[in-house]
Amino acid sequence: MNISIRETKEDDFSEISALLEQSKMNAYFTENKFINMLSKNRRCCYVATEGDKIVGSIFGVNDGA
Repeated sequence: MNISIRETKEDDFSEISALLEQSKMNAYFTENKFINMLSKNRRCCYVATEGDKIVGSIFGVNDGA
């Protein structure tokens, strides 16, 4: 197993959404909220990949306060 970590990209939405759906955590996860989150917190959102497949993600968000 060769896992790599990289910053999350807007194109990652569908794979991340599928991961969250598997764990029943996608109830409020919309593409619009995802794009907005990335625009405000780009350097705090990462995905783990194995080959070309996203196998995990983490979001650190800041509301600016």
